[in-house]
Amino acid sequence: MISVGMSGALNASFEFSRLLVQRGHTVVFVSSKAIGDQVRAQGFEFLQLTRDLELDELVMRHPRPPMVKVGPVLKWFRRRVAMRRQSIEDPELEEIVKRFQPDLLLIDIEMHAAVIVTARFCIPTLLLSSWFSIFRSSDLPPLHTHLGHGVGRFVVQWAWAWHRITSAAIRFRKKLWIPRLWRPIPWTSVNIADLSTLAKSRGYDLRRSIDSSQWLRPYLYRHI
Repeated sequence: MISVGMSGALNASFEFSRLLVQRGHTVVFVSSKAIGDQVRAQGFEFLQLTRDLELDELVMRHPRPPMVKVGPVLKWFRRRVAMRRQSIEDPELEEIVKRFQPDLLLIDIEMHAAVIVTARFCIPTLLLSSWFSIFRSSDLPPLHTHLGHGVGRFVVQWAWAWHRITSAAIRFRKKLWIPRLWRPIPWTSVNIADLSTLAKSRGYDLRRSIDSSQWLRPYLYRHI
């Protein structure tokens, strides 16, 4: 169980995990968030992803470049680029998967980085969403709008068309977001450009794997 660590999703996953245990399965929780006490209190094993915590500590030591001399500024940028490279190349989650060799991966729906780095193992995977429907329906508008059921087919079609336009604009804007070039990629990232970079490092064809026609950003996965 690869958890995003948010309370609502975490509590729902506890109940789901208890059902799995009752059927003879063993469940191990993995997260980049400090939820170990909560997980162990429910009787499950917990493994902490430490990379984000370590990089966050390094970022806090030098949050901004020293705008005085060129040398220290260049050193700051080189340090940040190295941290970003570490966040891309670090195999900590892959090592956990290889260690436990699970027959099923349960991944919170917003843990896109986990989906990408574990895809090469070809393990059956479920994306968990406990509080809304994510799939497009011909008679329902996107769920993040204020439109309700029965507003009319034309209005629903227009809402979906507007969603596709705004989604494309958001993806383009995020690709132009320059500071991402020297910022580490956290496990909980939803930035399309960052996730594309991570996917490229793992030989994962993100463009062919995603489905951006649904309302939930950034996207869903065709093979899961």
